Amino acid sequence: MLNNIRKKISNNYLAIAGIILAVSLPYLFFLLPVLYDKIPFRINSIVFYLCIIFVIFKFTDIFRFNISSLKEQKENNKKKFLISKIIVISIFSSIIVAKIFLIILARESLNVNFPLHEIIGSAIVYILSAIAEEYLFSGLLFEGFKKKGMPFFLNVLIVCTLFAFYHRDFSFYFFIPFGIRFVMLLGYRFYPSLLFFSLFHCLWNEASNLCLLVLI
Repeated sequence: MLNNIRKKISNNYLAIAGIILAVSLPYLFFLLPVLYDKIPFRINSIVFYLCIIFVIFKFTDIFRFNISSLKEQKENNKKKFLISKIIVISIFSSIIVAKIFLIILARESLNVNFPLHEIIGSAIVYILSAIAEEYLFSGLLFEGFKKKGMPFFLNVLIVCTLFAFYHRDFSFYFFIPFGIRFVMLLGYRFYPSLLFFSLFHCLWNEASNLCLLVLI
C-alpha cells in the first residue's frame, strides 16, 4: 500500500511540499516554543529535519530527477553547462570564504575561543536543515512550480516568501532570509544542483552560527 501511494504522488512535488509545510509550520510556530524548555533544542531540530528528509526521499523522486536533469543539461550543451557551473560554484564559494574570513578576523580581535561541543552539535543540526530546506524549497517547491509552467520570477517570489515565513520572520528581518533564498535561486537557475546548494547552505549556516558565538 505504501509503495502504491508513493508511485501516485512521487512526481507531485507541490503536494508533498504542501503536506510538509502544513505540518511543519504549526510545529515551528506553536509546538516548538512549548517544547523549547522541556526538550533540548538540538534534539527537537534533529528529529524535525530527519522527518522532513525521510518524507522527501521516501515519497518523491526529486534526488533522481535532479541528477538526471543535470545530466540532460550537460549533454545538451556541455560548454554552456560547464561555464555556468564554474561561475556559480566560484561565486558561492567566494561568499562562504569571505564570510569565514570575516569571522576569523572578528574572533582574533575579540579573542574568542569557540567551544568545540557547540560547533559539533550545531553542525549536525545545520547539515540536516540544509539538506531538508534545499530539497523542500529549491527542489519540491521551485521545481514543482516550474513543472506547472510558472514564470521564473513569480516562482522565485513565492518560494522566497514561503522560505522567509518558514524562518518565522514577520518583521524587517523578513528580507534577510528572503534575500538569501533569492540569491540562491538565481544561482540554482544556472546550475540546478541540489547537492551543491545543500553544501553551500550547510556552510552558510555553520558560518552564521560561528558569528553568533563571536557576538555572544
